[in-house]
Amino acid sequence: QRADIRPTKRKTPKKVGREILAFADTQIGYRRVRDTRTDKEELVPTHSEEMLRVIQQINADRMPETVINLSDTIDLAEFSRFDPDSDHFHRTLGPSFQRVHDFYAQLYADNPKGKRVEVDSNHTARVHKRILQRMPELYGFTLPGEQYPLMSYFRLANLDGFVDFISGYGGAEFIYGEEYGREPIIAKHGVVLSSIPGGTVRKELQENPTSHIIRGHGHSFEQVSRTTRDGNQLRYIQLGASCMNTSVVPSYRNAIDDFGQPVKSRENWQNQLLMIEDFEDGTYNFNVIDVINGVARYGGKVYDGREN
Repeated sequence: QRADIRPTKRKTPKKVGREILAFADTQIGYRRVRDTRTDKEELVPTHSEEMLRVIQQINADRMPETVINLSDTIDLAEFSRFDPDSDHFHRTLGPSFQRVHDFYAQLYADNPKGKRVEVDSNHTARVHKRILQRMPELYGFTLPGEQYPLMSYFRLANLDGFVDFISGYGGAEFIYGEEYGREPIIAKHGVVLSSIPGGTVRKELQENPTSHIIRGHGHSFEQVSRTTRDGNQLRYIQLGASCMNTSVVPSYRNAIDDFGQPVKSRENWQNQLLMIEDFEDGTYNFNVIDVINGVARYGGKVYDGREN
């Protein structure tokens, strides 16, 4: 007997709920590289311009109600406590802070009604640490007529009006969805790390059994889930990075050759974004968007970061 199949007459459902776009670890910065063989100099970004463009394209197209930056927005290798890997980081602070400013200005211009939030991180906190080490008299100094301390990441990038910055790395968190009366989403940069695959998010689950956790810091993707007694499904996600993963960012594995050039090799980092669907009742979909070679695909569309 043939199946009695008839075309569906229902209309295409409308978009429901709200959207939250999250990203982490853009590590914006530059190396001022001089090739000792040719004497030519160029600014080589530690961030991925392709990733920044993908973020901007999705923000402009989807216009999410909330954009969450899990931070390490700027790398600030200039202020690192680790021994330098080269002489690349001179006269690079200006271009780095300018790129952060321009990135946020574009997000605002394309989606002015959206809320933008950034939580503090170990790299953005490098400004305060360096001031306390070298010139503590300027710690907390605020220009007359202004509200924010001058020697801070937020003020140096001139982000007033573009983003709500939650300072205080280690404790800085953005809590989303408490008004629903269910387990909220906690967004933070992250402090704990584990070298065991999946170990970092399992630590987060143990420490935060009554909330969703989204975080950065580890540069690689990890996820674990937990179902509560009332049936809610909690997510613990460490999101991949938005920076270069070809060993340009100062790390334990990067290297510089004898001619002052970064040695290109792949870090075990993933380039990713996260789009959360908020159904306005305390339930969510967590959609991880992989960005492969500068291209993201989401919602039936292609976002190509290789195109200006």
